Amino acid sequence: MLKLTIHDNVEMLRFQLEGRLAGPWVQELEQCWKTASSTLGRRALQIDLRHVTDMDDAGRDLLLQLHASGANIVKAEEKQPKKSWLRRFSACVDTSEAS
Repeated sequence: MLKLTIHDNVEMLRFQLEGRLAGPWVQELEQCWKTASSTLGRRALQIDLRHVTDMDDAGRDLLLQLHASGANIVKAEEKQPKKSWLRRFSACVDTSEAS
């Protein structure tokens, strides 16, 4: 299960993810991204992973695609124990720290 909350303001569009990014939820996030891209304009896109509990390979691949397109990926703070999915994702791309 994945909860996706969209925070929309003049400077940024933020997707806050909570739960497991896997299976059909990957396609749901991708569809939200494609829909939002048409209205993004010059605003930044931020993907907040601080509350993601697990991720499959398809979820990781989509996040890499989002990052490559310019999205800012916010991961869990370093003081939290690193989950295996976060280690695998962080090894693929340099992500920003949660603020």
